[in-house]
Amino acid sequence: MYKVLKKALIVFVTVFLMMTSMSWDGIRVIAEENDNGIELIDDTPDAIIEVDPGDTEDDDGNQEVEVIEINEGTQSEQNNEVVTPVDNPVETKDPEENKEPDIVEVSNPKPQDEQKNEQPNEVVENNVPVKQEPNEEVKEPSRGNPENGIKAGEQPENTWVVTFYNRDAQVYEKIYVTKGRSIGDQLPDPIRRDDYDAYWAIGEIVPDSGGQGNVPQVTGDRISGSFVPTEDVTIVPDYSQIVYTINFYNEEKTSIIDTKTVNSDTSYCLNDIPTVPSKDGYVGRWAYSGGRFTNSVHANAEGVATNRIVEVWPEY
Repeated sequence: MYKVLKKALIVFVTVFLMMTSMSWDGIRVIAEENDNGIELIDDTPDAIIEVDPGDTEDDDGNQEVEVIEINEGTQSEQNNEVVTPVDNPVETKDPEENKEPDIVEVSNPKPQDEQKNEQPNEVVENNVPVKQEPNEEVKEPSRGNPENGIKAGEQPENTWVVTFYNRDAQVYEKIYVTKGRSIGDQLPDPIRRDDYDAYWAIGEIVPDSGGQGNVPQVTGDRISGSFVPTEDVTIVPDYSQIVYTINFYNEEKTSIIDTKTVNSDTSYCLNDIPTVPSKDGYVGRWAYSGGRFTNSVHANAEGVATNRIVEVWPEY
């Protein structure tokens, strides 16, 4: 009787679908067999009950069957074709479940343990973390003073800060001097400059009159290793143009009859050479250790001067 009822229901539904050309979806419900035949436990109208071989009963003795519910759908566009039901109904899913999640790309993902230990150092741009590199530590130069126990980079108590600048008004070196003591061997060598003698002097950094940044300016005395600071002080380069002295002697070289100076402005050559002293019956000229002295002799040339002094005498 079960099979007869099943076939009758299938025929009925098939005819119904051909007449209405509706589409349907399958679902599963619970039915029971009683004196009146197979009835649905759930109130599901317009259903086809299909019993699979090997169906089992639940705890109440009800037999589980597969029921195909006929739902109103859209009419077929291809000559009222009827879709044959399948044994296993297709489960419908929420469209949201099939939606792919938004993907955020992360560069060089790190293990969770490393992320916990990592210090926060990020800036967010357009919702994407941007890693910032840590700032490098700038070490202040210092030569240290073994006598005072001062090491480079430290700033001990009871000290004065002495800051040296270069010709571009940039920090050249910074040292710390114990109060009441001299700079001593912490004094760096002066910054050389061609044709000039270099020194260190008390000064300051001021704006350039031409609007080209800052420049060092000498405001005090020149210093040496014996300098004892009494406050934090700025030290700047100081220069003196190198000068050569040319002494003109008499014939006996016992006295200087004239003195001239030259520097880099004239390439250390003397243009206004004095007149050679006259001597009856002789024609005189000037001479020095290297031969005849003329305006083409460079006083700074090797062997010309001693302690930047050139000695010149007349020859007849």
